[in-house]
Order: sequence, then structure tokens, then C-alpha cells
Amino acid sequence: VLYECSNRILEVLIVSYDTFRSQEQLWSIDWELVILDEIHYLKNPRSASHESVTKLKTLRRIGLTGTLMQNNYSELFHLMDLVRPGEFGTHADFKQYYSRPIER
Repeated sequence: VLYECSNRILEVLIVSYDTFRSQEQLWSIDWELVILDEIHYLKNPRSASHESVTKLKTLRRIGLTGTLMQNNYSELFHLMDLVRPGEFGTHADFKQYYSRPIER
């Protein structure tokens, strides 16, 4: 499967976060698109799954979830930054421009 993925023979590969985290060879493949189902599982930036997803070589990521915001805006920032790295600035920027005005 790894050979077929890296040589573009396979067009779609579906794996769990556990499989992806444990198969570091998947991190070196240039993916066209990565779809992250149940992305809310990656809300903790220090989790092994979150860290492995940040190592992905792809320009396009899509995150899917029915529960985007569970506890606080910090979790929301980490999910959005995972899908669009740097797009919302730093965590402090996000807090200043998005979190604080909403919380008021």
C-alpha cells in the first residue's frame, strides 16, 4: 500500500488516526488532499495524533466534525490552525481578534 500511495497508483487511502500515527512512512508522501474525519479528536495540539497530522505533506486539508467547538475557543483555534496553518495568526492573535470579542 505504501508503494502504491507514493507512486500515485492508489488515488484514495482511508486510515484511522491510530494507523496514521503509527505508520510514519505515510508522512513522507505528497498528498493531493487530506480529509480529516472527526477532526475534533485532534483538538489537543500536544496529542500524538495532532502532531502526526501536522507532519503531513499536503497543501489542502479538510476537517469534518459535527462538534467543532466543545469547550473553548482555544480548541477551535488548534483545529482551524491544523486545517489552515498560519491563516489565523498565532494563538494570541486568534484570541484577541476572535475569542475576546465573542466572549464580551
